[in-house]
Amino acid sequence: MIPDHKASRLIVLTLASCQAALTPLAFVYFIYILVSQTSPLLTGDNHGGYYTLPAIIHYWLAAEILFYGFFHITQRRMQYATSPNTLTSEGRKVLVSHCISNIDDSRQWLCDWFVKDTPGHSMTTTPDFEEIYLDNVIEWYVKQHNRIFSTPNHLRSFFFSGLNRLSWAFFTSPMEDIIQNPDHLKEIHWMIHLFQNKFQAPVTSGYNPHVRARRLNLDPINAYHRPLFVYAAIQLANLFYGMAILQYGYGMKKYSDLSLLKHNDDQAGDKKRISYWFRDGDRNKKPIVFIHGIGAGLMCYTPFLHQLVHLDAPIFCIELPFIAMRCHMANATSLPVSPPPSPTPTSRAKTIASTTTTTLPHHTKVFLSERDNIVNSPRVNAYLKKQGVSTELMPGLDHASFLMYPAWQRQIIETISDYTQAN
Repeated sequence: MIPDHKASRLIVLTLASCQAALTPLAFVYFIYILVSQTSPLLTGDNHGGYYTLPAIIHYWLAAEILFYGFFHITQRRMQYATSPNTLTSEGRKVLVSHCISNIDDSRQWLCDWFVKDTPGHSMTTTPDFEEIYLDNVIEWYVKQHNRIFSTPNHLRSFFFSGLNRLSWAFFTSPMEDIIQNPDHLKEIHWMIHLFQNKFQAPVTSGYNPHVRARRLNLDPINAYHRPLFVYAAIQLANLFYGMAILQYGYGMKKYSDLSLLKHNDDQAGDKKRISYWFRDGDRNKKPIVFIHGIGAGLMCYTPFLHQLVHLDAPIFCIELPFIAMRCHMANATSLPVSPPPSPTPTSRAKTIASTTTTTLPHHTKVFLSERDNIVNSPRVNAYLKKQGVSTELMPGLDHASFLMYPAWQRQIIETISDYTQAN
């Protein structure tokens, strides 16, 4: 999002180096105290020294060390997979059909589900198709259940027999759990035949130890430590933004006590909570639901939100703390968002989240940044156009770069304005 030039890179590198050095300095400081039995920050008047700025820094550095331990304990705890919310057999068939119907390039599709696992490459580097061997696709069986392949070729004739990946993608479970259920194995065999009937691309026999499959909710969670100071500063900035800008500036009200139920009726007793800001407006206009992206929360979108508010339509601003650089312990869950208690707009508003292909409503328009470094915008654009969805590929823009270009903001706002007034 930030313009890429030498000055911006220098600023970002300097800030990153400063925050990365804070915790190591805290450890060095307390090691010095243990060795010398004195504290450079707690010297001077014993009566007033406790309240001096150096004393505050002393205890803050202690808090940074405690937070460092808390971070690693939490990261280790999060490595354990939670109970999956699996689909029914019919649901899996629908999902598989959607997947197959939307694969245009089978080679590229297969490559995108693998990463290179070598010292010279990051864990996000995608291998070439020629680097993926047959046993990589059936990786789990080869490593842990070779006895299954003692029978003549069993499922080896199907190059898309990505049993390990299929068990994750369609059952949200590791293969060691799926293999215990004969009905699930039959479903996987059916999926393999379905893939094989449509795609005919040869894969080299053998195994490449430097390639492994992606399993998003089963692979280890990679997290990078940031000092407690960073989270505290962002939290304070969000509190100030909420009170000064959203509440007093725009007249919004925050709702954080709304209990929401999961989609699965069997789990109706498991309640989650979500917080959002709401501002009423012209009830003759359709409401706007704004959901911020990865970053530091709603405050990053101040200029854009300012223009949205001036459309005078009822507006919901959803807060997602688990992607907003906050210390948040709850698990992220896709949930419907209902209007707040009275007053409510006449039209209900909700977000749609699904693991399957979702049919977008009519009169939908999607704006995409051409050079987005998170989403493959050209491929998404091609897919949406194929589905008949109106799209706008913003040339040359990086992720969220539209916030730096008033012209694009105006075009998006004009589109939203038209939609709020449409019947």
